[in-house]
Amino acid sequence: MTIWESIFLGVLQGVTEFLPVSSSGHLSVARNLLDITLPGVQFEVALHLATLISVLTVYRSSIKDIITGCCQGDSVTLGYLWMLVVVSIPAALIGLWGNAVLEKLFMNPWVPVIGFSLTGLVLSAINLRPAGKSVGRITVFTAMAVGLAQACALVPGISRSGMTVAAALWLGVDDEEALKFSFLASIPIILGATSLQLVDLRHQELDFNGINFFLGMVVASITGVLAIRCFLVVLQKKIIHRFAMYCLCLSASLAVYLTFSR
Repeated sequence: MTIWESIFLGVLQGVTEFLPVSSSGHLSVARNLLDITLPGVQFEVALHLATLISVLTVYRSSIKDIITGCCQGDSVTLGYLWMLVVVSIPAALIGLWGNAVLEKLFMNPWVPVIGFSLTGLVLSAINLRPAGKSVGRITVFTAMAVGLAQACALVPGISRSGMTVAAALWLGVDDEEALKFSFLASIPIILGATSLQLVDLRHQELDFNGINFFLGMVVASITGVLAIRCFLVVLQKKIIHRFAMYCLCLSASLAVYLTFSR
């Protein structure tokens, strides 16, 4: 892997992980259509850790408040922490017992076509949600709905951030809280995925290219922070439909390419 490839993959991971365009879908396209060889599990672990750093950086104050509240036994904070557990359950169960199926989906170039289309339709519907008073807290029902949306996003092309934010917004959560909950909910998922990849590394010979790994992580972390902040601005300005059009156009382009290239 060259330095430029590590930078490209770092940007791809950082941007698509947090903007509502599906990182898994873009990685599937990169592998199946652009014939880009992914560096392997070691680099994937590094990129996952980089995106985790992005979330911890942007929401460090909220995470600090959660830790402090839990240590003090604050009931509201403990309740919020429980919501983060609830939202992680569906994706965790599918990730543990359906990993083989997910790998087959990742290798099928037609799966992102469907996934991007669904993402585009969901994003288009965000601005069509009924007007009403927003709520500032997450309920068990909201956490379960967001968790199911997050589980759907294990399919390449379906955006985790797009699906979870859309679910929260449709249930009346305000923009900033919906985005915060979505990205705090990504922490257990990223940690879980990283843990599974580390298990795979037990049987592999470690071969680190320090500079490439470092550059990839730094680029992914920086672009991840920028992507999270950009997403909040997009929600506040109600221009989410631009990402919807991107996903729908990408889906159509992929479908045309796959139809006439075979």
